[in-house]
Amino acid sequence: MSKKYSIVIKDISLVKGQESSYIQYDLGNRYYRGQGATQDFEKAFAYFNLAAEQGYTSAHYMLGFMYISGQGVTRNTSQAFNWWKLAANQGHTAAQSNLSRLYRYGQGVKKDLPKAFKWCKLAAEQGDEDALHNLKEIEEQLQSIQWSDDTPSPQLFSTVQPWKSAYI
Repeated sequence: MSKKYSIVIKDISLVKGQESSYIQYDLGNRYYRGQGATQDFEKAFAYFNLAAEQGYTSAHYMLGFMYISGQGVTRNTSQAFNWWKLAANQGHTAAQSNLSRLYRYGQGVKKDLPKAFKWCKLAAEQGDEDALHNLKEIEEQLQSIQWSDDTPSPQLFSTVQPWKSAYI
């Protein structure tokens, strides 16, 4: 560990009791990456959780990531979904893209292609490269579905505005 980072960790540790969500998130990130501290996923999870309790969007995202990967916590796709949904609703692009994947493949949540399209479209509009790639595939999947009378037609999914109001 470099002297520069150990000083930063010491300084952050002094103020962590002040309930600053950014500082808690930053400390969690340093433990997660092993920058300025020995990598420790359990400590990272604890600090991300503190920041998330105060509504810090990036902490919501990281908790979802840790749950999906089982780092510092038991792997739990449903919990990943819950945390990513919180972050996605606050405009977090990567969370929107990941939420789309969970809906698309039915991981941690019931498979739902219209919702997968919604979240993918939102992430793509923010420039997420994976979402841009996946959007066309999801749209093709939607177009191939046999729609019943009470299900919106595929044309509804080709434009965002009517679709957003129907599913948000």
